[in-house]
Amino acid sequence: MKNISNFVYIRNSVLNSLLGAFSNMRLIVTQSDKIQASKTCFYIIFAVTQLMGVACVVIAVVYGFYLGGYEWGSNEESQFHFHPVFMVCGMVFFYGNAVMVFRAADTHKGLLRRVVVKSVHTSIHSFTILFTCSGLYAVYDYKEHISLQHMYSIHSWVGTAAIVLFMIQFSIGIITFLIPQQSESHKRLMLPIHRFLGKSIFILVVIAVISGIATESLAFGYSKANEKKQVWYLPPYALVGNLLGSAVVLFASGVLVIITNSVINWDFDETNKSELDKLIK
Repeated sequence: MKNISNFVYIRNSVLNSLLGAFSNMRLIVTQSDKIQASKTCFYIIFAVTQLMGVACVVIAVVYGFYLGGYEWGSNEESQFHFHPVFMVCGMVFFYGNAVMVFRAADTHKGLLRRVVVKSVHTSIHSFTILFTCSGLYAVYDYKEHISLQHMYSIHSWVGTAAIVLFMIQFSIGIITFLIPQQSESHKRLMLPIHRFLGKSIFILVVIAVISGIATESLAFGYSKANEKKQVWYLPPYALVGNLLGSAVVLFASGVLVIITNSVINWDFDETNKSELDKLIK
């Protein structure tokens, strides 16, 4: 009986040791696999989002050709067609990429200095400003030449609000996070506001784009109706406009999935500290 008890004790000890070792090994493998799976998922979503961003720009260019083509200066109506292209390039494509920079930097811990990430973020936003100003001038000059009322549509209201907020956000961001003299407590205070405004402005941009496409398609269809070409079907320009709006929504969805943890809880290392969190340093 004593031998049986000793055997049972030894067996249980060995089994417990093996189970403990297996559990520890499983914990390490699971943690490593989770990080690798998170990175793989990020790369796939990031690549698809970038393809949709490029599609937005390409479709916007095609949309302008369906509306009548491009010509700067001599033809005001053709000049207006630069407006959607420039705005999609600036406030959609470059803006979206600028806010994705920090999440992309999370996948390369230790390889990118924070000052580099901030500089890339700011530089991409510089292209946002360049294209946005060009797009605003294209539509402003067009309306001035044909004596058309400014700020009459919901598109212009939402779009202007998004641009004004972006300019304020950009200026405060440079002062707060790029100037080293700012205190850490001030940066901690501004970081949640900076995050919230960044996402909110991007959503406003998407609303402005969709409403702008709807406004332009209706106006173009009305002009066709006045030419005795009544629109009782889905015309090509409207189809392309709908494709543009869909591409913008898909691109924006990808951006929001990447920059938030609402859909996927991104986990790229053990500390799980985002480059965006390090803005305060």
